[in-house]
Amino acid sequence: MNLYGKIWKSEYKCPTWFTRSQKKLIAKILEPRPAKRITISDIIEDPWFQKDYKPVFASEFDQNINSEDVDVAFNSIEENVRETTVSKSSSFINAFQLIAMSRDLDLSGLFVEQDENKQTKRMGSKHTINETIEKIEAAATDARLSIEKISNFKIKMQPKQTMATTSFRSYLSAQVIEVAPTHCVVEISKSTEDIRTYNKFCESLSNLLKQKPGVPSQSEDSVDQCASDRKKHDAEW
Repeated sequence: MNLYGKIWKSEYKCPTWFTRSQKKLIAKILEPRPAKRITISDIIEDPWFQKDYKPVFASEFDQNINSEDVDVAFNSIEENVRETTVSKSSSFINAFQLIAMSRDLDLSGLFVEQDENKQTKRMGSKHTINETIEKIEAAATDARLSIEKISNFKIKMQPKQTMATTSFRSYLSAQVIEVAPTHCVVEISKSTEDIRTYNKFCESLSNLLKQKPGVPSQSEDSVDQCASDRKKHDAEW
């Protein structure tokens, strides 16, 4: 709440090396009252902004260009942009999401109806998205959970032994959000009364995420099995 108060009162400090014109422009931009806040057109006309500013003018189009060629070119560009957006946009976190993750700045209540039976937990990961997904799958194996991939960044999990009889509301989901190429946030949503399974999954995932980057993900059951096999092999010798 202190941050909200400072924003409303426009309380901030500029570095000492900021010039007077820079501070003046920033003050106009950070004006808390929208009616008195500087507009984009006024920012462009500001003396400091005008320094070394070179406006971009649209070039004149050749009148002899075939309209069909233009349509083909723009359609291909649109398809490429669509493919890039689908593959990347859902994985990267924006500034608003990052702010909303702070306990003191949780804005979700303003937009989403809270479910008393649903719990959400977040964990940090110093791994790539693919490595983080592998660790989520390994943790699900530890907790005896079946895995259903909703997307490249979201996994739905359900207890194996109760898949046939469990209500569709009884599940766990884990979504990976990229903050940086080697830093992610894992958001775990719980919609089940099986607290033991939920805690088992979270504990296993927490331990796996603490591993050094580049180390292959291995479930605790796999580790125990390897240790058991090793002891058996040593006993035979």
